Amino acid sequence: MVKQANVTKLTLILILTVFTPTLAQTSFAALQESNTAQAYFDRAYAHLKEGRYKEAVEAYKRGIILKADYVPAYTNLGSAYIKLGQYEEAIGVLKQALQMQPENTYARTNLGTAYTEVGVRHFKSERWDEAADNFKQAISLNPDSPQAHYNLGTVYAAVGRYKETAEAFAQAINLKADYVKAYEGLSDSYSRLGQLEKAAEALKQVVRFKPNDGRAWGRLGTALFLSGKYEEALEASKQEVRLLPDDYLAHASLGAAYIKTGHDAEAVRAFKEALRIKPDDVLMLDTLGATYYKLGRWDEAVESLVRAISLKADYAPAHYNLGLTYIALNNRDGALEQYRILSQLDEGKAKNLLQAINK
Repeated sequence: MVKQANVTKLTLILILTVFTPTLAQTSFAALQESNTAQAYFDRAYAHLKEGRYKEAVEAYKRGIILKADYVPAYTNLGSAYIKLGQYEEAIGVLKQALQMQPENTYARTNLGTAYTEVGVRHFKSERWDEAADNFKQAISLNPDSPQAHYNLGTVYAAVGRYKETAEAFAQAINLKADYVKAYEGLSDSYSRLGQLEKAAEALKQVVRFKPNDGRAWGRLGTALFLSGKYEEALEASKQEVRLLPDDYLAHASLGAAYIKTGHDAEAVRAFKEALRIKPDDVLMLDTLGATYYKLGRWDEAVESLVRAISLKADYAPAHYNLGLTYIALNNRDGALEQYRILSQLDEGKAKNLLQAINK
């Protein structure tokens, strides 16, 4: 009886040995699985380094199935998705990486990049709210990124929220003191808000970093002129003309600044340069004629104003200025003729001219 019990016990031991995995066997299976996952990860990393991003994605996904808690795989998979332009997929896996490892700065940076790229796509599609949300996500992940704040500013500018635009660009500048595009955007925002002095200050920074940018000098000159700082506007316009000698508006702006600073003779030279570039510009011919009038150069004033009228017969300012010039030349008939024409074009100017005639 004892012998039979021993045999039964031995049989049971043998059965358990054959059909039940031991702790060692279980550990060995897990090791094999881990080794297989690592093989996929190693292969994926090699693909990633070689720029074979699709292959890298497939290898990382296979490895993650076998070892779902390996954070670097999620991080690198996100990088591969970004390289492929699959930003939504990148966002998904990088968020998983950060859930498992919140201090993973590489995943955090890449997630910010992915949100930025999705935001850019929405921006181009004029999906402003979604773009703003994406850029805000990027800022929350990388608050010290000047580009992220700049991007948010561009969305606000697109929808006319210029106060928020200025704040976003200012923050970008706080993080990157030589961020020229942010200074340009900031100046535009201030201009639209009617804060011309602040716009000029931002543009001063633009020309500090881009001293050979004639357009920037021109914008600075305009901002200074409109804020009443005519001497500074004159200096900015001189720089603009130096850098853009064949630009009509540069010479026109210089002439206007000369007028405001009491340099009428220099203004004539600037206006004549503008006409060299655009000889049939009616506004400039009228402006030159009016400047000649101020200088008492009556015959030259008549010549310029008559030419303006020959190009645009219904241009009321030129008729008015020509009438004033005829008064100065004691040509009452000529002045009355301009009054009769003005009566059909601009009653206000006609009335003022008649008063001047009858003085």
